Amino acid sequence: KATADAELVLADVREFIKRSARKVFVTRAFMKYGPQRIATMVAVASMIILSGFYWYDAEQKQNNRVIEKVRAESLSLMKSKEVGYNVKALSLLIEERYKPGSMMVYLSGLDVKGRLSLAIETYKQLLLFDKKDSSTIKSELINLIQVNFKESADKETDYPFLMTELNKFSTLLAYDNYYNPSEAGENMLRDFADESYRITLIFFKAKTLFQATIPHELNYGIQQWLTFGHVTEEKVSAMLELFSPFEKAGGQGIFDVYYSKGSYEINGRIPNDFNGGHHTLASLYSALGDTAKVIQCFQAIRQSGQNDYFTGSLFNNYNNIMAIFYQFGHREKVGNVMKWLGANYASNVPLTIYRNSVIRSGYLNHLYRVNIEKNILRSFKGYFFPNSCLASREVFNALADDYEKLIHEIKEPSLRNYTLAIQKKRRAMFDNKYQYDRGLKVDLVHQENLLQEAVDHYRLVNKDSLEVVIPVTLPYYSDGVRSRQFKRKHLFIYPDYMEGWFSWTYHSDLFFNFIDKNNLFEEFYTTAADMGMIHFWIAKANEHKPFTDNGEVFDNNYPLTDDLYKRILALTETHPLGKSLDQNLISLILANRAFDRNDTLAGMKYYQRFNKENFAASRDKYEYLEKTFFLNQLKDLSVNLALAGKQQEAVELAEKFEKDHEKAFAYIFMAEKLYLKQADPTAFVYLDSVFSKSKDVDFSQFNFGANQAIDFRFNLILLMSRIGGKELNALSTSFFAEI
Repeated sequence: KATADAELVLADVREFIKRSARKVFVTRAFMKYGPQRIATMVAVASMIILSGFYWYDAEQKQNNRVIEKVRAESLSLMKSKEVGYNVKALSLLIEERYKPGSMMVYLSGLDVKGRLSLAIETYKQLLLFDKKDSSTIKSELINLIQVNFKESADKETDYPFLMTELNKFSTLLAYDNYYNPSEAGENMLRDFADESYRITLIFFKAKTLFQATIPHELNYGIQQWLTFGHVTEEKVSAMLELFSPFEKAGGQGIFDVYYSKGSYEINGRIPNDFNGGHHTLASLYSALGDTAKVIQCFQAIRQSGQNDYFTGSLFNNYNNIMAIFYQFGHREKVGNVMKWLGANYASNVPLTIYRNSVIRSGYLNHLYRVNIEKNILRSFKGYFFPNSCLASREVFNALADDYEKLIHEIKEPSLRNYTLAIQKKRRAMFDNKYQYDRGLKVDLVHQENLLQEAVDHYRLVNKDSLEVVIPVTLPYYSDGVRSRQFKRKHLFIYPDYMEGWFSWTYHSDLFFNFIDKNNLFEEFYTTAADMGMIHFWIAKANEHKPFTDNGEVFDNNYPLTDDLYKRILALTETHPLGKSLDQNLISLILANRAFDRNDTLAGMKYYQRFNKENFAASRDKYEYLEKTFFLNQLKDLSVNLALAGKQQEAVELAEKFEKDHEKAFAYIFMAEKLYLKQADPTAFVYLDSVFSKSKDVDFSQFNFGANQAIDFRFNLILLMSRIGGKELNALSTSFFAEI
């Protein structure tokens, strides 16, 4: 017992000592190791822990880690039904770049409808990246779409879905085949256009398939079939018997379902009543050459009060019907239709009708993009039918030939010769644009012969007649319209073709080179105003279109060479009126191009030609698109001067901007390029200039509309984030909070 008690007391003592030691652990440690050694160990431990955290944090911020994280999050969002196919397509293509083959694997895992829709959208995105794309990925997508469409069609269900997706795909095929012509592509387009015919018949045989938006899809599908498909008289007649109220078979019942009074199809800026059904009927009847029924359709349109169809600038109107007459070999039958148009609308004289038809059919129209991106235009919506602009070249040539025959009937010699001169020039420019777009061999001999004919007719025009001012309609900024007044002379000597809303104001340098080759400058350009048409052409050739949801990806602009710009500058020294030609825009372009290819000597040469003290007139000469391009060229030159080590010149040029926010933009880009390309500390001087200019800027002016795009705080945040650092990151956070 005594031993047990002793052990218990001993255990208690040990426990007491142990607990007491814990209370004085720190004191004992300092006594045992000393404060200096303990401080050293704590510092080492802290450094190891913090270094580990810093390493981990830095590792997570590496590009590859961030990209992996974004890819993973994107793939998870691909499953969401709230994410549109347009967004999913981009994510799919990004993943394909990092992991080749992943796109087809992902698509194969979707249901048939989802696979078809996403594949079509991905095909569209590829064409938006590069309209000349010839990659294996594009071929794989097209093959996948073919297979899945057939699988969906064989199920004979959800025809509204099929019709909508078919129209999307056929539109892309037509666009692709225009820029990348091939026999295989054309045959595929024909086959899918025939599918439009087949599915449309199914709708016209069943009233129960009607949905509110389906008539618009049927109309477009029929137009695709008429333009590209295997069309026969028997097929057209079979369709008309199903839904035409003008047929004995009695299609009134179906027509009343799909094309009832008070139901509208948007046609550019004005809707068509009866869901555009009478235009569709007129299209089919014109394919048969049935002028009486076409006129009956026109009368129905007129009686419903749709006079804009005959007098306004709509997407689709009687000009489309004209093209179809010609496409199917019925050109000799249009006389009665022309008489009806002239009798009911005084402005629709044959010359005007043919002129409009020729302009619409010259090459792929800039409005066609609305078929690919539904909301790309600002004021115009709906489908733009392809009958005119994507018809065979024989249709354009036949229309142009008959138009020229009509011109020869004009009795007044000067008007006749002037109209022929413009038409010959128009025809040459349109052919040149068409061949350039499609990658065909340019028939320069034929086009120069047309231009020579144009000049020959122009020389026969009375000088007083050339001074007559006439109204001209021009396109501006995608679907914008400008009504301008030009002298006849100026329209002809403009180094390109411009006239009509359905034609661009810039095509190529064909006519300019012809003028140069034949030494016509002094003959054509006899006043300062005449010389101004050359400058106007340069401005139009560089008319960039911002804020239009991929608007510029649809353009296929012919690039002007440095030699051409130099030739124009040479005119300022050799032409009697050369000094009147504004050199500033051309000098800016040539200077920036020289700096871009690291030719500092040439860059400075053209910089010296730029009138830094008096360029306001050059900047404000035209409208906002041209002014924006000029200001961007000025900003780019400031950047290029800074990169070339010409800091004083760069600052002087940046300070020439009119407004503080414009100056800030220039300084941001100067700082960014210097920092990223040269790691030059001068970048921080320019960054300080941005803050200085920002003090007096009222940022509330950038809160709404297009002005949001010139809020330089976004660019500033991006720049400061790229540089990094606690102070700049805090400033970025502050600016972002303000926004």
